[in-house]
Amino acid sequence: MSMMRANGRHTTAGRMRGFTLLEVLIALVVLSFGLLGIAALQGVGLRSSQGAYLTSQAGLLAYDIADRIRANPENFGTYDGFETDCPETVATTPLVMADLQEWSCAVEALLPNGEGRIAGLETVLPGIGTVTRYTVTLEWEDLQSDGGPPWDFVLVFDI
Repeated sequence: MSMMRANGRHTTAGRMRGFTLLEVLIALVVLSFGLLGIAALQGVGLRSSQGAYLTSQAGLLAYDIADRIRANPENFGTYDGFETDCPETVATTPLVMADLQEWSCAVEALLPNGEGRIAGLETVLPGIGTVTRYTVTLEWEDLQSDGGPPWDFVLVFDI
């Protein structure tokens, strides 16, 4: 069967142009793979941003206890050897116990399965005198990963 087009050319019904159902299905499959890739990237981005958030929280907590130690110069040695353990009630006196207990509770509240340790080492430096080097170590679990190693943050400072 021959048909006449507006431009004066003859076409047959079998030679008409357009998309076939197979072409549409292939385009949908390609589009589906692309959308799945975008969804996977979104998941990776969310996991990465959660890890970055927890690392920044650990940094803030480490600098918080460092500032508390510097603010209480009479009791430098009391902070040495401390490990986090949040009590049910937080002491208000003496200041060292209040600082350590508040910090312990913050570590356990802000970091998933968070633990913190403080170690101090007194050193005599020639020409300077006695310096105490503190190491604050924070560890926590990344709940987004499947049983990976714990994350950690270490801050070393001198007083």
